[in-house]
Amino acid sequence: MQRKLGENIDNKTWHDIMKIPSILVKKLKGGIYMNRDEILARSKKENLLNDERERYIQKSANQNSYFAVIIIFAIFSIILFIQKLITGGAFADYRVFSLALLIAMIGQSGTVYYYNRDKKVYLVCTILEIIGAIAGIASIVGSGMGWF
Repeated sequence: MQRKLGENIDNKTWHDIMKIPSILVKKLKGGIYMNRDEILARSKKENLLNDERERYIQKSANQNSYFAVIIIFAIFSIILFIQKLITGGAFADYRVFSLALLIAMIGQSGTVYYYNRDKKVYLVCTILEIIGAIAGIASIVGSGMGWF
């Protein structure tokens, strides 16, 4: 039997009840229903720490700061490398900035590959960046220990 909008079901009108496909909610007369207030309370509880807008803003801020750090480290690496070539010494070791840049790129390409397994180029990039980071660490430690 078809119910009309506004008809009462257990002292609730159709305006107060939303039909949802869930087996977790009790069955009421031929379907699965949940009270609108119950849905809002559950949604509020799930989004207690951050709502979707705040998460989006935080994600955008993290991306912007990541790109800013990458750009600064790339600029420092280039300046210090050129300064070391021209003067024979730099005001800081460019290898540290290059290593930090490589580690950031490992995190980025590794994460992209983790979520997109079909794009093998990110796996290749991650492996090459790991090799470069290991070589950078060996170079920094080796020159610090006097091996090179």
